[in-house]
This record gives sequence, C-alpha cells and structure tokens, in this order.
Amino acid sequence: MSKVSASREADIFANEAMLAKPYAIIGGTVSNRGSEKLEKLSVEIELRRRVGGSVERREASVEPSDLAPGEEGKYTLKVLSDEWSGSRVVALRSGASRREVAFNILPGAKRPPEKFPETKATAPSPRQKSRSNGNEFINTPDNPIKVP
Repeated sequence: MSKVSASREADIFANEAMLAKPYAIIGGTVSNRGSEKLEKLSVEIELRRRVGGSVERREASVEPSDLAPGEEGKYTLKVLSDEWSGSRVVALRSGASRREVAFNILPGAKRPPEKFPETKATAPSPRQKSRSNGNEFINTPDNPIKVP
C-alpha cells in the first residue's frame, strides 16, 4: 500500500444516504484542494451489514475522473438498503498506481424529509344506539336526562 502524502490534497463532502426503495444511494462531492491535477479518482467506501455487523469495502468512481486544482467531481454508490446499516469513506485513490490521496471528510447534503402517502381523513361514523331492554342506565353521557 502506498503512503498518504502529508498535506491535504482534497476535501470529500459525504452526503447523507438517499433512499430510493429498495436502494440507498451513497454519494458526495470530491474537491481538489491541492496544486496538482488528480487523475483516475475513486472513493473507497466501507459498508456495514445489518445482520452480523461485518464490513465490506467498495469503490465508487469520481465523475469526471480527472480533477484540476479547484475542480470538483461527484461519486455515487447504489446499495440495497435492507442489507446495509451504514457507510463511511475510508480512502481516496488516484492514478493507475492507486496512490492514496490525503483528504478531509466534511458533511455534504442532508437527506430530504421522507414524504408519507396522504391518507384521507374520514369522519367517525355515529354510534348506533342500542334498544333498551330495561337493563340499561337511562342517564348516560351519550343520553343525558335532566333529573328534577
């Protein structure tokens, strides 16, 4: 594994995962903060399984893959939301040699609030009054009677 350079070369803005059932879309933006062009960029993301808590690493390409100083690119990774409980960015790689690039991780876009399906409000149906068989109270909250 190659050594990470001492100074920060990039910022990664990690967005909150977006839900598009049955998938979760993990993504964000990479910004070149260094003085050199970064080529063939990819972001390595660690995923945590819902069952068992084991981790798996996957790579997402940055588009555009080459970033001059000051330029930005986006990355996305689509996973099944039922299988994974969380994710985090663990590496930024550049070039054919897959050299690790020093980066800062920063918060990106927030997930928009979920929209719930609209439900039609229904008025409660009036209660059926039962016929008195002589064993019921006459004065109730449903059938108040003024007593002299």
